[in-house]
Amino acid sequence: EAPVLAKRKLIAAVRDNCDGCEFDVDALELHPASGEIVAHGIRFHSNPNDFVEVSFEFEQIEGHVAIRPLLHGTWEFRQIAAAKPVFQVIEKDPKPHTTPTPETFPRSLPPLTIAAMSVSDGAFTYTHRVKGQDAIIHVSHVKGTAANFSSRPGLGSSKTTFDVSSQLERSGKDRIRADFD
Repeated sequence: EAPVLAKRKLIAAVRDNCDGCEFDVDALELHPASGEIVAHGIRFHSNPNDFVEVSFEFEQIEGHVAIRPLLHGTWEFRQIAAAKPVFQVIEKDPKPHTTPTPETFPRSLPPLTIAAMSVSDGAFTYTHRVKGQDAIIHVSHVKGTAANFSSRPGLGSSKTTFDVSSQLERSGKDRIRADFD
């Protein structure tokens, strides 16, 4: 069955390209005629020994992917809708001797472009861990849109935009709008 095979290939691709990472998807639906993909229960956790530890969960992601580029290993999404994403980033001390540079960091990510993305009911937690002490920033009620994201230079448009509203800690609502190349 195509969804089961696609799910296995996706999980294997992430694990093969991310040493020490954990990744799983509960269910995957494919609609080849329309290019629609729906994934339920997505979970990722980067290598806990890395200087920056990243984890995320999505209740559901729904998107439309271009089939032809996918055959060559490039994920080109026209649109993605993400429901209830939860992201965590833990930055640890001491810092590594050499930090990733913009030229080397994206190469570890698969070729990916997203023309438009919407997020509903998201959350983000940033933790800076120094000598066993954690300084935490929590953002909740994340809702918004982004356009023109790519994991590598030269893939898709480079004019990225964000328009996101959220709640920082227990404060009132805030809004972030950004445009950059």
